[in-house]
Amino acid sequence: MKINAPIYILGKLVNGEVTNPDILYSINTHRTDKTSIKVEDLPPYYCEVHNTKQTAYIRTTDLVDVRYVWHFYNPSQLFIGFNGEIQTDDWGFYTNCISIYEKDDIQRILKYIEKYSPQVDLSTVYKEINAEKEKK
Repeated sequence: MKINAPIYILGKLVNGEVTNPDILYSINTHRTDKTSIKVEDLPPYYCEVHNTKQTAYIRTTDLVDVRYVWHFYNPSQLFIGFNGEIQTDDWGFYTNCISIYEKDDIQRILKYIEKYSPQVDLSTVYKEINAEKEKK
């Protein structure tokens, strides 16, 4: 059983509703595939995160770039790049990355990144988090 996708999600979002909530789907680029993998099969470097409807498991090894952007009115976001440095498009949006915005998930995944991707420099991320705390 090959377990190496950057993201696994429980269930598939169809028309705003989660179908098959007990099945893990792998996400690679813009493709979602049903797997036979169980959550308990995932290696320890997959970090559990949440959004409003789904639970995801993010691989925290072999990361290339991590950025934190705080917003005064919107939830702050942690951006994680798996395949090269995070880029911005013509409108200033980050591309080739995923984003995490739940505060507890951000703190949890940063601990995973420290442990499983020590080559990633998180000093700028922590600097932004501390600056956010001072400004609120």
